[in-house]
Amino acid sequence: MLQRILPQEQDRRGDCPATLTSGKRGCASAEDVGAAVRIRDASFPEPFARGLEFNAPVHGAWNIVHVGMQVPECHQIYVCADNCMRGVVLTAAEMDAADRFSCVLLEEEDLYEGSLETVTIEGVADAIRRLPYRPRAVAVFLVCLHHFVGTDAAYVYSSLEKQFPDIDFMRCWMDPVMRRSGLSPEQKLKESMFRPIRP
Repeated sequence: MLQRILPQEQDRRGDCPATLTSGKRGCASAEDVGAAVRIRDASFPEPFARGLEFNAPVHGAWNIVHVGMQVPECHQIYVCADNCMRGVVLTAAEMDAADRFSCVLLEEEDLYEGSLETVTIEGVADAIRRLPYRPRAVAVFLVCLHHFVGTDAAYVYSSLEKQFPDIDFMRCWMDPVMRRSGLSPEQKLKESMFRPIRP
């Protein structure tokens, strides 16, 4: 049986306010909410009912830092708050690849002041200028916050491309909460990794 992992389906007292599809009141099971499907009943490409989904940024021992490091001569820059930064920094250190990794730390006031685009552009540009070498490609990872505040990502990337016309900027996202349809975060990352390749 395929089963989507759900939040706890019932509290410890056993009383649930939900009304089931059968019309009875009680606690919903995974099957009641369409989150469990018998394998023989699964249909491609969507075996589960549509709903809010979370895609974990780590799969086994690999995460997006490992995948992004597969691009030769590429430098990764993550633009996020410190709670998200922790995992990617530790991965880069564990890989002994800190020389191919930079961070732009977002602070709370960047959200309040509406300066997220400016901070992102200036932070990425500063990180590139401080490098002891000029990378051929830079994977810039924007995050959920950029989606939540409506950042104009096209403007961010076009500004960076004007400042650094010799660098291919890979448009990457670390946004495990934004998928409703289309490509998965892993597929989007791999698409970004292949975009700079020219015949």
